Amino acid sequence: MKLLLALTFLWAYSFSQNITNSKNLNSIETDVFGNIYTVSSNYKINKYTKENFKKKLEYINYEYGEISKIMVENPFRLIVFFKESQSIIFLDKNLNELSKVINLDNIFEDKITDVSNYSDLIFLFSEINKIYVFDIKRNEIVNSKKIAINNQTNSIKIFSNYNKIFVLGNSFSKVFNHELNYIYEEDKEWQSYINRLLFDNNNIYECSIKEGQTTIYKLDENFNKIKIKNISDSIFTIKKNNIISINNGLLKQHTINN
Repeated sequence: MKLLLALTFLWAYSFSQNITNSKNLNSIETDVFGNIYTVSSNYKINKYTKENFKKKLEYINYEYGEISKIMVENPFRLIVFFKESQSIIFLDKNLNELSKVINLDNIFEDKITDVSNYSDLIFLFSEINKIYVFDIKRNEIVNSKKIAINNQTNSIKIFSNYNKIFVLGNSFSKVFNHELNYIYEEDKEWQSYINRLLFDNNNIYECSIKEGQTTIYKLDENFNKIKIKNISDSIFTIKKNNIISINNGLLKQHTINN
């Protein structure tokens, strides 16, 4: 069954497109050019190009297992992480596989549970609570750090932007620079579950879930929270001061009023 996907941009254009049923969608990403990527639980990435939203590019490969995360910081070299097979592959702008494949089992003794990316660096978090910094061009680990976590959790996530690395769990938040030095640390029982961080230019947004509702906060330079919006959509991203989300098959956009 297919559904109608509609996105209305407030500034310039709108489009509609039939895509796979939204129940199969796990995430949505948008790159710096305004291209939209959807990741499906059936091992598929779809790319809708800004120049022609009716032209859909598709990547599908069952060899590595289900897609855990796609990183689109560089639209000409997408990074795809497969937790199940402990693999990282790279795609070009047309979703063709590049020759470089990173087999994490050949590099690390411990299992990698999450990854993030900025520029030519990949930041990896392992099951023994260790952060690794991997340089893509040099094809080697350039730094690593074991971090202390008081309350062990199975849902630790790692995020990164141009100068910081964020490690978030159910009861803690740790921030490092790219040299893996502490910048900020907080341990407490969260009132809600921090699902993810999103980066839009120099802005950092924290997305927290409580009772099925997502609250988006903007973080200032001291990591103080400013509430932006409550949304019921579970699949969304933020780009160019807009929240782009999927709900019941409708892809929509809301401008953030800072």
